Amino acid sequence: MSVKFKSVIVLLLFAVPLGSSSLSAAIVTFDLTDPIGSNGFAGEALESAGTVTQFGITLDVSVVGTADPASFSAVTDSAGVNSDDDTTTETRNRIENGEFIEFQVSFDPQQLVISINSIDWRFQEGNVSAGDAATFQINSDPVLFFGSDSSDYDASDDIWSPSSVFAVSSGDTLRFGATDQVGLQAITFNATAVPEPSGLVAICVMGVVGLVRRGRRRTEKIRKG
Repeated sequence: MSVKFKSVIVLLLFAVPLGSSSLSAAIVTFDLTDPIGSNGFAGEALESAGTVTQFGITLDVSVVGTADPASFSAVTDSAGVNSDDDTTTETRNRIENGEFIEFQVSFDPQQLVISINSIDWRFQEGNVSAGDAATFQINSDPVLFFGSDSSDYDASDDIWSPSSVFAVSSGDTLRFGATDQVGLQAITFNATAVPEPSGLVAICVMGVVGLVRRGRRRTEKIRKG
């Protein structure tokens, strides 16, 4: 009886590090620009097809414009909303007040765990000016405003990098807006691959079988002695 009890305890200690060491992490960046003469940018795919997939993460885009028709627009330096009343490239590659870009995020939660790594904005005159802010919202959560005094926000290059884990679930909608106007350059996710449970179970079963066999042999030796 004592041998079997020790085998179970060893199995539990054996299984825990396998799960943690089997995880692999990656930084996945969706570049929302569309430089002239370049191919393969997420912005280009979203503009033409409305969807793009990288590392098992899919973004489907939709927009809210100030005039119809409105569409997602990606150019050399940033992405924005092209409303019917936008007549210049400078306004087509910006999200203006009253306009929004929405991305529905989808992935297999049994394969991936993701969170926001950073969001790269582009303000019209470089850095954030007084009264000018970018907005970000997940589903119906409170709206976040990013200005020159925002925490976790680097106004020198217009990048927000959350200091704590900002988790994203499959099916969530990421909504981007502005109090004046702002361009959107990139969304970067932290992606962690979830280990295959079948492989972990198989290894654990092999381990416990070996331990039980050794326990039986030890018991037989004690009896013979």
